[in-house]
Amino acid sequence: MKCKELEKYGDRIENVKTNLKLLRTVNELKQQDVADMLGISISAYSYFESGKRVPKRLATLVRLAQVYNVDWEELLKDPKERFM
Repeated sequence: MKCKELEKYGDRIENVKTNLKLLRTVNELKQQDVADMLGISISAYSYFESGKRVPKRLATLVRLAQVYNVDWEELLKDPKERFM
């Protein structure tokens, strides 16, 4: 990861993709719905969910979390712990 802002979270940044998909599914949203809320293309959002891109700035992580009304740190948690 090149970004120093999120570098301290190391491997936990990889949890973001799974948590985004889980949250979108639980909220019964389509990728297009989320992309529209964020003002980005569906392909840009799908890259986050697929792990092809990871957020490089904290501000991006915060915006993603706001869509689902969760704290940005929730996106970094192990997905197995989210529903325990």
